[in-house]
Amino acid sequence: MANLTFEEFFAKHRTRLEALYRASGAERWSVPLGAFARVAWQGIAAAAASEPHEIPDLLGTLRIEDLALAVGCAQGNECAWDTFCSAYRGVLYEAARAFTQEESQARELADSLLTELYGVDSSEAVGPSRFTYFHGRSSLKTWLRAVLYQKFVNEYRRESRLMPLPENPNDAPAAVRSVCERDDQRYDACLSEAVEACLRSLTPR
Repeated sequence: MANLTFEEFFAKHRTRLEALYRASGAERWSVPLGAFARVAWQGIAAAAASEPHEIPDLLGTLRIEDLALAVGCAQGNECAWDTFCSAYRGVLYEAARAFTQEESQARELADSLLTELYGVDSSEAVGPSRFTYFHGRSSLKTWLRAVLYQKFVNEYRRESRLMPLPENPNDAPAAVRSVCERDDQRYDACLSEAVEACLRSLTPR
């Protein structure tokens, strides 16, 4: 929305935003209307920049219940966090096992992301929660799988950089191997799911 501020957006579409807010259950997580509306605005800003008249339709594509839960978690509501863990902790562990093919590594990967979602980094410092990057354009489950896979790839690349060089510098480097036997297929499936979710959020044009 190049020429539309959040304040203008909120004033013009307040009635629709209030209806979405009530339907989302955001009050359950003590999320204020303004906070919910701002994240909704961020979710449709890029698509609505050139087509402001389509804002009502774009708002209708948002996953408002997932959005409200994510905002509640990002703001530190313990009830929202408990609900999220109950609904999605198993999803993260299952996805992590599919990526790593190893139980202990899967739990370490999933738990590491959970700390970042809670707003704690690897040094135990409190920072912005990863939830601040969720804007409701796809389901929370799809977004979590994509974020987890990206973390998995980043960790693999970091560990690869720390691997020692071969003792004999004249030895030919080993061929680059996949992260695991089926990582390419899993990446394709995860990426396809995320792309399809984004495409579904677009207007026909």
